[in-house]
Amino acid sequence: MDTADQKQIEDVKKWLKQNGPSMVAGVVLGVVGIFGWDYYQGSVAEHKQNASIAYEKMLRQTGASQVTLLPLADLLVKDYSDTPYAAAGQLLLAKSAVEANQLEKAEGYLQWAIDKASQDEVVQEAKLRLARVFIAQQKFDQALAVLTAPQSKAYVAAFEALKGDAYLMQNQFDQAKTAYEAALDANLPAVVNVSGIQMKLDNLPALRVLRTQTAKSDEAEVSTEASEKTDAEPVTATSEQEKG
Repeated sequence: MDTADQKQIEDVKKWLKQNGPSMVAGVVLGVVGIFGWDYYQGSVAEHKQNASIAYEKMLRQTGASQVTLLPLADLLVKDYSDTPYAAAGQLLLAKSAVEANQLEKAEGYLQWAIDKASQDEVVQEAKLRLARVFIAQQKFDQALAVLTAPQSKAYVAAFEALKGDAYLMQNQFDQAKTAYEAALDANLPAVVNVSGIQMKLDNLPALRVLRTQTAKSDEAEVSTEASEKTDAEPVTATSEQEKG
């Protein structure tokens, strides 16, 4: 071995002595990073799987009472609120509440889903269901407030159709007509019953006349009853002459 080779060997030894520990540390960190990332991914997958299992249990008990569903729904909210299953569980709870005619409870479940859900589809579906719950209670202003909030284009037709129903139930026929027409215009892809909405549009003029006549008839009946009641009241006033 000549002097040049010996010098290269010594240089390599010197370099390894100076840099070897950091190289080893780098390799170790790299290995730990790989396994750490794998562990993290595995942990996330397990977390989502556990949430999925809890939600599937709720699905299998569809139609059960809220008392039965609440423990699983609470578990999803408490431990898995960062997954889509928590909000989906609230939708199931709301459905159970509506079936039990506990509409105010349904409002709370649906509002939680609207506020907390990370998926836009879940938020929009919860808004539609909440609006229906409001309409069922004749809370029309609240229903319209939910439906006029920003929504994705895919839900415009469904939102407008439900707005039409809310207006129609208040005898606001012009607004109902506008909303139904907007629903038909936005119905791509088809998400609403076109024939049903068209029938509502076609029936609006006749319905306007019918409800106007009914309202006038009711007013006349109330007026007649008030008049008869007034006529039937005894005269109690006594003149000063009669007193004397």
